[in-house]
Formats: sequence, C-alpha cells, structure tokens
Amino acid sequence: MIYFIYNPNSGSKGTLNSEQILSKLNKIPNSKVLITQYPNHATEFVNEILPLNPERIIAIGGDGTINEVAKNLIGTQIPLGIIPKGSGNGLARHLDLYKPFDQALEIALKSQNFINSDVAYFNNKPFFCTAGIGFDAAVANDFSKSKTRGFINYIISSFRINNSYQSIEVKFENDKFFEPYFSITFANANQFGNHAYISPGSNLTDQNFELIKIKPINFFKKIQLGISLFLKTIENQNFVELSSTSNCKLKAKGNGFYHLDGEIGTWENLELNVSIQSEALKIIIPN
Repeated sequence: MIYFIYNPNSGSKGTLNSEQILSKLNKIPNSKVLITQYPNHATEFVNEILPLNPERIIAIGGDGTINEVAKNLIGTQIPLGIIPKGSGNGLARHLDLYKPFDQALEIALKSQNFINSDVAYFNNKPFFCTAGIGFDAAVANDFSKSKTRGFINYIISSFRINNSYQSIEVKFENDKFFEPYFSITFANANQFGNHAYISPGSNLTDQNFELIKIKPINFFKKIQLGISLFLKTIENQNFVELSSTSNCKLKAKGNGFYHLDGEIGTWENLELNVSIQSEALKIIIPN
C-alpha cells in the first residue's frame, strides 16, 4: 500500500486546488490519502502506518510537512516521496523534485531511484534541509504570522525585522569569549528554498553539514548578502565564514528564535549540539 500524507494548508497554492489534488490522488489504486489537520498530525499518521509495512510514504506539503513525515522514517528504509507544495520547498529543490504536481506525482509513485540521505540534528530534533539561529530565524518567525505565504511576503518580513533586529551573542566550543553574529546557519541541503542558496556546495550524502557564520553587517551589506544567496556567491563575501563539519557545539546568550526546516521555536540561554547521522533516510528521486 502507498500512503499519501497531505497538508492542504501548506504555503503554495500552485495551479491545483485541494479538491483537484484529492481527486487525482483518490484515483490511484492500492493507495490511501491521509489529510493533516494540525501540527505534528503527519508524524502521528506515520506512527500508525509503520506497522502496516507501507510500500512508500509520500508527503505533500512544504519543508515542515516533510520534516514531520520523515523524522519517523529515519533508519527504516521505507522510501519517502516528496510532492512540494510549500512556500520555499528547499529540500525538494535541492533534489530536483520541484516539479508541476503531475510530474512530481509520477516520480513519487514510479521512480526506482533513491538517495540515502544524511540527517542532521539540532540537539535532539532532526532536520533534513536547514536550521539556524539569528536573523533568518527572526524573519521566519515574522513570516509564520503572515496571513499569506510566498516569496514576496518573506522579503517583506525581512525588511520589517531589519530595523529592530539585534545580533546574537554566541560562543563556539573552542572559543574563549562570546562574539556577536548576524546569523548562524546549519545546512544539510544547499538552500533555504526559492533558490536562496545559503550553502551552494552542500551534499546530502557526504556525512557532513555546512556551518555558515555571518558577522554583524550594515544595511548595504545585508542587500549584498541577499543578492549573493541567489547568485550562489555567498562564500565570496568577506563577512561570511563557511565550513563543513560533522559536529558543532555552541552557547548563545539571552533568548531568540530558531528555525528548523521552516518551523519555528524559541530558545533561552541556548546550549546547542548539531550533529549528523549518515545515510539515515531513503528518499525517492528522479530516475
């Protein structure tokens, strides 16, 4: 049996509405469609499905929905299919799965090509695309409160947060002192989504994640940073330090937000360990 887990409230409207999507899915033989109604509902569905030995589990939604489905598939070798329907779709874009619905559905159902992806952990929380603290997380928190989704609203959130944002104070494991940072990002995949490449060289199977440290910058350098994300030139910016690692420990003073595959949380006097588990998630990719 193939199981679809569909989040109808994910960010992207696309060309099909929920009724049209469900009409297509309900015609597929030997399959069942489960519709999420609240946060972490997808994870509950996976727990119910696992004892039934599913052939495939296909997530329809954004990076947050994919995270909810994928985290309980770690280590199972049950193939995860992805049909992107989010605001950013970072993981789907990295895997060349950002396709029109019918094409993505065809790949998820029929492809026999798979990747055994690494999984990163933000303390004990798994993530598959990106996570971080600082400016990006503050923007993501503001964006999460928007009534409408989409790239333009993310840009609006960025400008709205800019004037009030304060740098975070961070001390890495081997540092003697806390230092200010604009943002700290951990990248398993190469982008936040919408082709904003925070780590163009990231590889889902190299047993590492990328650590991106950005020092405090003025408004004009923030614009420069934003442009560099879309040109894949972030490594050329002299206020950015990018390195590959399998483990990172840090402390952050005060309080703030974190983002993890598009979802938001809060922290206070954070003690963080970011680690990697290699080849832990089987994902369906194009043939």
